[in-house]
Amino acid sequence: MTPDTQNNDVIRQIHGEMQTCLPSQSEFDALVNMGITDTTLADIGGFGVGDVTFMENDFEFGGDTRALIIPAYEGGQLLDLVAVNAKRPTRFARLYCRAWCLGEIFNAWEPNVPLPVWRSPLRWLREGAEGVVIMDWGQVYWRFPDLDLIAEDEAHGQQIRKLMRPDPWRGKVLLRKERAA
Repeated sequence: MTPDTQNNDVIRQIHGEMQTCLPSQSEFDALVNMGITDTTLADIGGFGVGDVTFMENDFEFGGDTRALIIPAYEGGQLLDLVAVNAKRPTRFARLYCRAWCLGEIFNAWEPNVPLPVWRSPLRWLREGAEGVVIMDWGQVYWRFPDLDLIAEDEAHGQQIRKLMRPDPWRGKVLLRKERAA
């Protein structure tokens, strides 16, 4: 099997999984009541809701944890699904561990413009899906060695500084309030 064939098989599996995760009207309404707009939900390529089991960095379908399921894209291509624990929104994981972030930045983000980074997918969604939720910090080092990142607050900025190695990453961590200045 060639890499392209394997990739296409995974993409078909992801699309199939999303078809089984259609949310109820009450689940959709709950997201809107949390400040997530229907426009944002459409802009991210849809979403689902399902029962999952969380492991270390990934998840599998089936289990007793209700989760929001969000598609993860890179360069316009669907790569993975991300499950967000409905009761613990800072707990999230990838199905195939192929996506390094939530947020389509390759085609849309301007070079030399600081990138907003969010702690959780729900906060990212409430902010209109601007910026990213980073799931694999190692990818940031080599993809964006000079990119400045915008943290939610001082504590988040400290967390990001600990996660980012100084070499080869040369960016700065800014706070949201600094961005407006």
